[in-house]
Amino acid sequence: MNSLDCLQELLEADLLNQVNQLRNEITQLNQKVEELESGNDDCFVKLKKGAHILGMTEGALYQKIYHSKAPQGEIWKKDGGSRNSPIFVNVAQIRKHLIN
Repeated sequence: MNSLDCLQELLEADLLNQVNQLRNEITQLNQKVEELESGNDDCFVKLKKGAHILGMTEGALYQKIYHSKAPQGEIWKKDGGSRNSPIFVNVAQIRKHLIN
């Protein structure tokens, strides 16, 4: 195998890698489009998913809820009584009351 063949193999491998990255990005974009088109965000979802829908980190959303003293049951709720119980948020209510 000469240098030209090695170079061609490297270029082909790089192109395949780029194609795979683009496929992954397209899949992620399709998922975002589905979320946006569904428009049904007037329900409770886990904090992590709510943050994803709103385009912020989980920590940022938690802090926004915590510092705003948002009412439990309307904007957020906890599933269970322990400290580590999952937190659920209502994305529509967060948009309405906490995001300007």
